[in-house]
Amino acid sequence: MYIRAHPAAFPTAIIAWMLKIPVIQEINGPYHELFTMFPKARMLRPLIAATAMIPLRIATSLIVVTPQLREYVDQHIGSRPANVIPNGANTGAFCPAAPRRLDLPKRYVVFFGALAKWQGLADLLAAVSGPEWPTGISLVIAGAGSEQDAVVKAAAQNPEIIYLGRVPYSEMPGLIAHSIAGLSPKNNVSGHRDTGLSPLKMYETLACGVPVIVTDFPGPAELVHLHHCGLVIPEGSPKAIADAVAYLCSHPDEARAMGKRGRDAVVHSHSWDRRAADTDAVLCSVLGRHGRE
Repeated sequence: MYIRAHPAAFPTAIIAWMLKIPVIQEINGPYHELFTMFPKARMLRPLIAATAMIPLRIATSLIVVTPQLREYVDQHIGSRPANVIPNGANTGAFCPAAPRRLDLPKRYVVFFGALAKWQGLADLLAAVSGPEWPTGISLVIAGAGSEQDAVVKAAAQNPEIIYLGRVPYSEMPGLIAHSIAGLSPKNNVSGHRDTGLSPLKMYETLACGVPVIVTDFPGPAELVHLHHCGLVIPEGSPKAIADAVAYLCSHPDEARAMGKRGRDAVVHSHSWDRRAADTDAVLCSVLGRHGRE
């Protein structure tokens, strides 16, 4: 049984353990991220911690999306088989030729995903209103979450901010592929600097041949530096965000070259096909240890 680790999966994990079914748990982040999204849940912290950590301790094997999360596993769970398999992208759907069906400005940068506190949305919204933001460039935001009200308010006050709400998955490739850059200005509210990041939005943006602007955190910064496929900015700096957007807008040839390198990197090393092969190897290893085919 393959489970994406979450406190709500506790009953399933326990039942599988009782039935002696091998279980692989995929860990995308520490359980305490939940308290950032839902602060009132802190009142249930002991219960949530137990339902989050016990299934990991009894799992047959673990998959983590960053090397830092493997260290987290070693520290909080003990010596467990933990395999690092980052996230990836569907390089067939997310591609430079994806058609755009949404009615949007000609020149824009895009943020998409959960509108959560750790996404750096406050810095992003401030960047658009700052003097460094390039004239005539819109910020398009797609998604929903706890910061949605702030985004709606900012969009009502600034015509350069366009909020689309939830966008169907089928429309996302075209939305990204026709943008100048994809933005991921994370902050450290949930301790991402310690556990690393492997954001889907980064791989999907690069798969579309579009450069990314990312915070200098483990994972995204390393990939961008390695492949020269975007710009890395310091945490919590609206000015740095605006400066990065302005740079890519004023250097279109360089931006296109970054996007091409990013697309090549994802196709060769970070596609879901590649991730599926890595995951298959883990599954076969687990089944082999338990005498199953």
